[in-house]
Amino acid sequence: MKIGDRINKIMTNKGLNYNSLSKITGYSDVQVRRICLNESVPKVDFIQHICSLFPDVDVEWLITGESKKKTDKLSSDELEEVAITVFDNWEELMKNRLFKANFESKAASWALKLNKK
Repeated sequence: MKIGDRINKIMTNKGLNYNSLSKITGYSDVQVRRICLNESVPKVDFIQHICSLFPDVDVEWLITGESKKKTDKLSSDELEEVAITVFDNWEELMKNRLFKANFESKAASWALKLNKK
């Protein structure tokens, strides 16, 4: 797996496409597509931008494909704590452009899945 493949994985996990990633990174659609297709190697500032936009992305994994970072899933108590925090701060979170775009994209994806059933 190359760096473009890992960026594709991030996009999939975040519910993004080339266009939405280009908007939030400031890179053109063409640049993002070329990076994701492994036709171009991303510059350091692109990698830094991805890691600052998505703090859960491990920079070592992004660059090398390997990570020493703990990847355990959240316990039900931890998940409940996160859900309560999101609920309690919903209005403030929706003011954040990245959070709102990710949420709307994910909600659309969930709606499509529900309609297929």
